[in-house]
Amino acid sequence: MDALLTQVVISFRPLLKQITRCLDFPDPEYQYLNLRKSIACVAIRSENSVVPTVYLGGDTNNVDESCEIAAKKAAYDLIKRYDIIVEDVTALHKQMYERCGLLYGYKKEELEAIEKGKSKVYFHGDISTEIGHNQRRVVIDFLEVLRFIFRCVDAAAKQDLARKAFDYLINVCILEIVDANYRATTCRFDVLLCVLERESYLSAKERVLGVKEQPEPTSSLVEQDCMVPVGEDFQASMPNPPVIAFNKIELKSQVAESFAISDSSIEEIPKGADSEDLHGRFDRVRLLKD
Repeated sequence: MDALLTQVVISFRPLLKQITRCLDFPDPEYQYLNLRKSIACVAIRSENSVVPTVYLGGDTNNVDESCEIAAKKAAYDLIKRYDIIVEDVTALHKQMYERCGLLYGYKKEELEAIEKGKSKVYFHGDISTEIGHNQRRVVIDFLEVLRFIFRCVDAAAKQDLARKAFDYLINVCILEIVDANYRATTCRFDVLLCVLERESYLSAKERVLGVKEQPEPTSSLVEQDCMVPVGEDFQASMPNPPVIAFNKIELKSQVAESFAISDSSIEEIPKGADSEDLHGRFDRVRLLKD
């Protein structure tokens, strides 16, 4: 059974103020028509109009609720009248589902074209996300919405949300949190051990099952160049070093300019010579100064 949804109603008064500023209107004016019945209204004045447009909040339990209803009516009316795009939580979800629907439609057309035996599949190109030239755009304060949501959920949910927010911000902003368990010498080493274990697992998976997976680098390891790709496709071939043959003339040219080795002193040393034999041979080498 699906969990019951907890509806969180966002305040429209800050949004109405953003809309009026976007339209270069004066700030909304809230007035109380009947305090006993908690009836309030909001007046919106444009630059050219002398008489303001008044939106009533109606008879409610308290004045704040009546002001909220009036602000909601005014915001909806101004959005429709002046064709304003409001970027809020629902708009982001709506945009995501619309793009996903378009992409699935394009993939369906491609499959149907292949099914009909067409040699060329129509390519739609990028999906346009631009706003019309005459449309105004208002972005809500998502931080204020997040604070409002935190006030509406219980303590356990707040802790879970805070942990997820920490993980996201640490990865995106490349943060290093110094707390009670922080040790400069071990924190990065723990991450490295974990990634090495994962790479060992991927190597075993490729060897046993024949399944190759790309390693997923973390921000902290990319910073240190610690990612080691697995699999034969990632192994770089090591070229054999070239064999260089030196003769007596080339060997003499490699010695420092202040010394020279006479040709008569260069002789082959047999294998298995003892230390005394070697010592005697080295004594016979003459170093000639320039």
